[in-house]
Amino acid sequence: MHDFPASSSDVPDDADARLVILGVEYPYTKDSDSPAVAAAKAILEARGSSPRLLKNTLAFLAADKTKLSDLDEAVRRYLAWQSIVDETQELNLDPQQQKNAKTQLDNADKTVNSRLPSVTSGCSRRPKRSRRTLSNGRHSASPARSRSPPGEPKDEDGRAAHREPCRDASRLELDNVPLWRGDHVAIKTLIETLPDIPTCRACATAASSSTPSPKASAC
Repeated sequence: MHDFPASSSDVPDDADARLVILGVEYPYTKDSDSPAVAAAKAILEARGSSPRLLKNTLAFLAADKTKLSDLDEAVRRYLAWQSIVDETQELNLDPQQQKNAKTQLDNADKTVNSRLPSVTSGCSRRPKRSRRTLSNGRHSASPARSRSPPGEPKDEDGRAAHREPCRDASRLELDNVPLWRGDHVAIKTLIETLPDIPTCRACATAASSSTPSPKASAC
């Protein structure tokens, strides 16, 4: 885990899986110029002045801009009540006012704790058509097997003749490399064999379209 890296040089380029937590100055937004996506892309593309080779080992965590503002408000309220509780003597508060201040402090603390888990938004690497892009990690899981609509053209192996380009590229990689050694593929084997495929999910989906369909043990 890497907390708030100052530059891409702080994140090693090796076979270990790493979670990169971006600082609050790089919040996630749905806009095309999202600071979190830009920061993650910079780390993903290079380590210092050298191109990054093992891109699939990285995952990113960023604060959602809107929910970060809500959390900031809650923390400020907590700190304000904490200051009042700490200065009850200086403020000459009577017992009832002290009790009320303590109650408000406890409520503010609960608000902070309830908002904190929802602040982060994952930015993960996945293919989109023929280009590699960064996407928000909050998405619904796609089916393990892609089913062809009735009447769709099939190739000589019975598979749909028209596939999404990224899926075709991943399948070609799998066909040319002895990736499946048994019924499972360990992440370490996947990284060592194909260090720069679009994503593990793409490989698992492409591989599962064949018959029989082995299951990836850790994708």
